[in-house]
Amino acid sequence: MTESSESGGAYSHAVLLGERGVAMLGSPLQRKVLYAESGAEGPPRQIDLQGIRGEMVSATGFAGQLLATFDEGSVRLFELPSGAQQVSPFQPSLRPGQRVGWSVPAVHSDPKRGFVVLRDRQQLFRVQIKNEPRPHLALQVKQELSTPVYDVLASFGEAVLAVERSEGHDTLVAFSWDELLEIRRWELTGRVLWGPHRVEDRLLLLTDRGRLICHHENLEVAWESTIKSRQLAGPPVTHEGDFIFVSMEGSIWRMDGKTGDVVATSSILEPVIGSPVVFSDRLWLSGADGTIHVVPIPRRSGEGGQSL
Repeated sequence: MTESSESGGAYSHAVLLGERGVAMLGSPLQRKVLYAESGAEGPPRQIDLQGIRGEMVSATGFAGQLLATFDEGSVRLFELPSGAQQVSPFQPSLRPGQRVGWSVPAVHSDPKRGFVVLRDRQQLFRVQIKNEPRPHLALQVKQELSTPVYDVLASFGEAVLAVERSEGHDTLVAFSWDELLEIRRWELTGRVLWGPHRVEDRLLLLTDRGRLICHHENLEVAWESTIKSRQLAGPPVTHEGDFIFVSMEGSIWRMDGKTGDVVATSSILEPVIGSPVVFSDRLWLSGADGTIHVVPIPRRSGEGGQSL
């Protein structure tokens, strides 16, 4: 089945807020979200986000709330369903008129340890909630990078990872969580098309050679798999130990989390953007036209692997 937005424009990005629910976002200028609360009956509710300035750049779930960055330089935390900011925003210094490019914040597996966010591909900020003198997003560490990185970060164990462009290939770089200092690097074959992304206790990235690489939490390679579709809509989600991937063309495939073998496939035959979300035992997909598609999760069709 599919579920369309009721009013206020199209919604094209679903963000999982832990076990509390799902927020569906619209255009960067839109001041409203659709909110589906866990266990609630009826359609998603339209919520006004309060105190917004500028365009939204990125968003993710953080401690059951919606953490969002804005091009006027702020990082804000919204409580849903109220839409209020109960925690004062993080606002680093800016030049007059400066507009900021942010990564999606990389959230530590323990929300009390905060998140790391990348600004303009060359500045890392580690931020936590502090309660004194009033709740606020407080800067803990700032690190200037000597070489720009792609605007994708992944929190993984006690590290945050990014990809640095090198001569003829890309390099995966790990920085310590506490001090944001480089601790390890891996020379990759080819360029990174997608990732790195943490999914549960795995780190995933896709190269232009069609190689999907999965790392254990100790950062050693768990497996590699070849996939034909290189236009991924976003990071996969996990279900019963497997990964659920979605392509921008609307293809869905389920990979064995231990081996990388494809064990089930399906398609909605519609373009998709943004990461899939599993909520209430259904797969929520953001259509390119603003439709939210709610579809069954592909069931395992066998144990053999296949390439997609």
